[in-house]
Formats: sequence, C-alpha cells, structure tokens
Amino acid sequence: MRERPALEVLHKKYSDRGLSVVAIAMDRKGKAAVEPFLKKYGASFTVLLDPGLQVSGMFSIRGTPTNFLVNRKGEAIGRAVGFRDWSSEKAYALIEALL
Repeated sequence: MRERPALEVLHKKYSDRGLSVVAIAMDRKGKAAVEPFLKKYGASFTVLLDPGLQVSGMFSIRGTPTNFLVNRKGEAIGRAVGFRDWSSEKAYALIEALL
C-alpha cells in the first residue's frame, strides 16, 4: 500500500477536524494476510477486512488503490483510481476545502 504513509499523515493532520481515513483490505486471506502488514507498518486509521469482496463489489472497485472522498452526509463526492500523492499541497488544499 504505497499510499499508506500519506494517508497516515492526512489522518493525523485532519482527524480532529472531522476527516476519517478508512482502508479496506481486499485480500481473500483476510486477517491472516493483513495482520503481518499492519504489525510491520502500522496504521492509526481504521482498516476493514473485505475477504469476500462484498464491499468492493458494492462500490464497483476494479483496481487498487481506489480512494473515495465522502462528505459528512455519507455521500461519495469524489473517486480516484490509482496512486495519488495525498501529501501534496494540492491534496491538502482539496481536503481543506472539503472540511
């Protein structure tokens, strides 16, 4: 998960202002596959397991990483497929505008 460090920074920087970062692990082996990764790299944000790909199917996720921006009403207002630099000034400006 190449984006994890930048998502970690976003979570720490903006969580007190209402930003929630949630990762969905789609590995079919579930916890057995994800737990070693989290032990090695950690994550202060929520990581959900989706070994049966139900959530991934609901959101038509075809590639990883896929990121959604969801407003306070729970509405998806943006979607990014593929790597994004979430530590860039442009990304911070977007998050600031949405908060």
